[in-house]
Amino acid sequence: MAKEKPQPLSPWQEKNLEYQKSLPKVKAKKDIPKKEKTSASSEEFLESDLNEEAQTIDAHDTDEREENTQGEEFQANSHDEAEEEIEESSPRFSFHIPKFNFDSGTLIPLLKKMWIPLTISIIIFIGAVYGLSPLSNVGTITVSGNQSETTAEIIKASGIQQGDNLYSVRKDKAQIANMIQSKFPRVSSVKVEVSFPNKVTFQLVEYTPVAYVKQKNVTYLALGNGYIIKDKKISKQTEKIPMLENFSDKEAQEFIAAYNSLNPTLQKLMGTVTKTPTLATPDFIAISMSDGNQVRVPLSQISQKMPYYPSIAKQLTPPQVIDMEASFYAKAPDAYQADLDAESQSISDSISTSISASAQKKATEEANKALGISTSSTTQNP
Repeated sequence: MAKEKPQPLSPWQEKNLEYQKSLPKVKAKKDIPKKEKTSASSEEFLESDLNEEAQTIDAHDTDEREENTQGEEFQANSHDEAEEEIEESSPRFSFHIPKFNFDSGTLIPLLKKMWIPLTISIIIFIGAVYGLSPLSNVGTITVSGNQSETTAEIIKASGIQQGDNLYSVRKDKAQIANMIQSKFPRVSSVKVEVSFPNKVTFQLVEYTPVAYVKQKNVTYLALGNGYIIKDKKISKQTEKIPMLENFSDKEAQEFIAAYNSLNPTLQKLMGTVTKTPTLATPDFIAISMSDGNQVRVPLSQISQKMPYYPSIAKQLTPPQVIDMEASFYAKAPDAYQADLDAESQSISDSISTSISASAQKKATEEANKALGISTSSTTQNP
């Protein structure tokens, strides 16, 4: 048979053929056997070739899309890898954070070893913060126990002001207390306390009044320490305490010292105290008791003899005068006064007799002297 002429290619086929020629040659896979030449007609060969080319184009388009997708992925991955390389190439400052195992089996022994330095560090830190804060300065000042002196006077005498350093106050507690006591004789003791956060407190104990002292018709108050407050006159007696009539400061202090040694029950019975000196006992005093009796005792022997008064008073019916000058005896006031008068008269007569005898003797000596008679001759025996 005569060979049939090949049919002309369509425009699409021509373009497709040109495109195929422009593609790079792909090596054939080993596992694909070579096509055997057949005696098929050129038309069949061309059609099969075109079909294969169409399939190849479709596969190539698919592969190209996959390659584009993979290319984009590759570019993204390459970008990420480039960034990672840049990051790896740039210097880094790494901080090693130790990991602690907070298991109770390891934590408790660690705390047992570290609690002493840890506690000291915390205390030092708190102390430093406190020392630099306003809380380390005096904020408020209070006074308690002051009955005779005002709060402002006590604070002024202490020398402390708001804003002073609390450390100085703590260090000078004794000196501050002495300053207040020296300024106010009524103050028996002062306790200076510093409390958190910045409060200073003065706790005062004052001497209690124990007696009135009347000197030259002016009455003063005497404290338990023997101090007589003479800067303030007493116009009205408000305390149930003894009244010392015409006692000197020294005598009043001696009485107060003995008075403080007595039982409080006995102290409350004592009223007006007057001086009744005798030739034998210059410091003899008379104490009027609130139960109606009167005790006469030497001032220097009050602390030794007055404690016997309660037991003696139980045996008597008031009013009685109990004399404790030499020994203890009691008499009614009239009888006791009669004895005093008789004794005073006897002493007066004795003094008069003594003066008369002395004067007569002196007159005789002067007369003999005038006559020229010696005293020795008048005394010779006949």
